[in-house]
Amino acid sequence: MTRRTPTTDVALIAGFAALIAVCAILPDIKTGIGVPYSLQTFGVLLAGAVLGPVRGFLCVLLYLVAGLVLPIYSGGASGISHYSGVTAGYLVAFPLAAALCGFLVYRNRQSATQFTLVFTCGLLSSFVFIHTLGPLNLAWRADLSIKEAFSFDAAYFPGDIAKNVVMALVATAVHRAFPDLIGRRRSSAEAEEIPRSSREPGGMSRIELDRVVVRAATPGGPAPEVTVLRETTLDLTEQRIALIGPNGSGKSTLARLVNGLVEPTSGRVVVDGLDVAKKGREVRRRVGFVFTDPSAQLVMPTVVEDVALSLRHQVRGREERADAARAVLASYGLTELAERSVHTLSGGQRQLLALAGVLATDPAVLVADEPTTLLDLRNARMIGDLLFGLPQQLVLATHDLDLALRCERALLVDDGAVVADGAPDEVVAHYRATVG
Repeated sequence: MTRRTPTTDVALIAGFAALIAVCAILPDIKTGIGVPYSLQTFGVLLAGAVLGPVRGFLCVLLYLVAGLVLPIYSGGASGISHYSGVTAGYLVAFPLAAALCGFLVYRNRQSATQFTLVFTCGLLSSFVFIHTLGPLNLAWRADLSIKEAFSFDAAYFPGDIAKNVVMALVATAVHRAFPDLIGRRRSSAEAEEIPRSSREPGGMSRIELDRVVVRAATPGGPAPEVTVLRETTLDLTEQRIALIGPNGSGKSTLARLVNGLVEPTSGRVVVDGLDVAKKGREVRRRVGFVFTDPSAQLVMPTVVEDVALSLRHQVRGREERADAARAVLASYGLTELAERSVHTLSGGQRQLLALAGVLATDPAVLVADEPTTLLDLRNARMIGDLLFGLPQQLVLATHDLDLALRCERALLVDDGAVVADGAPDEVVAHYRATVG
């Protein structure tokens, strides 16, 4: 899996700038209509489509700056004089077109492997900037009418369409091979395993807290801030981990650190090698979170719409997303409630719907913050059985000690510190002893 770092970004920007230069200095393609076609715009739009808006823009900008001293402009030309001549509009348009193409592909990055999408993005970017700024500058510099300049430029349309076809074929192939270049989520068929070094041998994720401290400001209080979680170092690899302790002990804070809902004041939280503070978006794709009160995460009017909202990044088409949402509801026995208002559901139904919405995205880790606290006995048992039947790694903050005993590891949190950590029966017994 290709991971983005500043070093790889610089290498990609430089590499694609060199590719544009190579495309520009290659001999023009001769055509039967008397208009030669340069491959320069092919390289420009490919850089945007593959690298995204910012790196695509910087890549083309680097190429243009290098062309001030190196003979790498179209036809092997160079020099600042090109910015005061008839080609200036085209040169200025290149980085803008790359940025727009990258932006459009990035906004639709879940579909970046679809040829039609990338082709349309490239063609639109080409016409918005290259075939607009180019002829406008040509009319000014060559003393032509606007109509004459655009008529001259139109002769290059067939070639640009052909170059966009090739560009889209190459770009979609690159995104299939390297989906992380623009952050595209892999489909299940393309999914690549997390490196074994960051995973427990049994396949569970690895959650690491390294000297984590959480403090919160207390405006108007006796002290400017209060320590919510004292310095904590943990390495969590078990499939089911319970966090227990009294109200206000810090267990919910500890749970929310895992997916970035709470940020550490100092120290680091790492999930499968990803720093939560720096790679929050990627971590939240791996880590789902269920709140105590499901109303906090049920935001759409109807049941099916709420699950569909969870799938918005994975399934782009509206109809396909609705079908996928209904399939999720069916798997949790909620089909008959699909068109119901979320506000008319019972507490158990709301919590089940909240779980279904989170699990619809297939996270590797599920963090559940006291998910049964507001439920009656029957619904609490139903949600508990569901949680413990999941294949995902479960981090469960709970007051239900029977649920805690079903885990492989338990942590007792009290007064902002982990005071016991080990086998659930031993930790629960210790907790019971401390509260009499």
